[in-house]
Amino acid sequence: GLAKGMEVVGNTKTVQKIKQGVSNTVGKILPSNSAKSQLQSLGIKVEEKRIGVQVDGTTIRGLEIDDALGNNLGRTFKTFDNFDETTKTATSVKSIDMDSKTYLSGSRLSSKLNKDLKAIENFTEYSLKGTNLSRNDIEERVLKIVINNKPLNTSQMENLKKVVTHATEEGIRVEAVILK
Repeated sequence: GLAKGMEVVGNTKTVQKIKQGVSNTVGKILPSNSAKSQLQSLGIKVEEKRIGVQVDGTTIRGLEIDDALGNNLGRTFKTFDNFDETTKTATSVKSIDMDSKTYLSGSRLSSKLNKDLKAIENFTEYSLKGTNLSRNDIEERVLKIVINNKPLNTSQMENLKKVVTHATEEGIRVEAVILK
C-alpha cells in the first residue's frame, strides 16, 4: 500500500483501472474461488482437515496422510485403504500434489485418477494379514482425493469434471479432503 501522506499521481481513469485490477484480483482469490467451493461445484463432497502435514508428492508424506485419515486395511492392501463394515463402503484414498508440474496442465490428472477408478471398478477380492475384502462385501465405492488448500486452475477443474463424470457412470462416488 501507500505510505501515509503519499498521493497517487495520475488521472482518474488510471486510478479507476488500478482499483478495478485490484478488485478483479481479490475476487479471484477469495472463498468463492476456493478449492472447497470449486470441488463442490463439481458435485464432490468436501471435508476440510488439519492433520499437521501437507501433500508434497512424496511417499513418506503419503503414508503419514494415510495414517492420519485412518487406513484400516493396511498400507499395502490392494486398491482400497478403508472399509466401513457398517455402511459397507470401500474407500480408495489418493493424495495429489496439485502444484506438481505433472498435474498443473494437460490430461495427466484425469489419466491418473481414471487409472485409480479402473482399479476400483476391477476389484474382485484381496486378503492381507487376515483382512479379507471381496467385491460382494462392498455396497458403496468411494475415490477420496486429498489435496492442499489452494485454488485449482482451469485445466485441473476440467480434468476433475471428467473424472467425476466417469466415476458417476461406474457407480463410484468422488469425495475430497482438503488439508488446511
